[in-house]
Amino acid sequence: MVKCSGSPGYAAPEIFSNKHHCIKVDSFSAGAVLYFMLCGRLPFEGKNVKSIIKRTLAHEVSFDNHPKFFKVTHQCKSFILKLLEKTPENRPSAEKAASQLWNIKARRAVDPHRASIDTHRAHKESA
Repeated sequence: MVKCSGSPGYAAPEIFSNKHHCIKVDSFSAGAVLYFMLCGRLPFEGKNVKSIIKRTLAHEVSFDNHPKFFKVTHQCKSFILKLLEKTPENRPSAEKAASQLWNIKARRAVDPHRASIDTHRAHKESA
């Protein structure tokens, strides 16, 4: 495909640089959606479309500034980083990503110890 289309913040870098792209652009978008689902923000935010595209092309993904990622395991963050890989050749296909996801799910994406502490704290605070 050569046509440029996609939503800024979700579209893969190769779409914005008008390079040939393949089905792996969907893996990138899935990574952006997963990132958003976990913290409520896009991995490459900006004040306008131009700045979002610039960040998508040039910036690396960061989990440091989002407290919601403190409870997310290293395996889950690593999975997101693989999906948001800027180089399509290094990005997993949907099939490979799905098999990696099931491996992560088996290990639990959220640290059960931290989750139980937070659940206990929430019950205490609501009482």
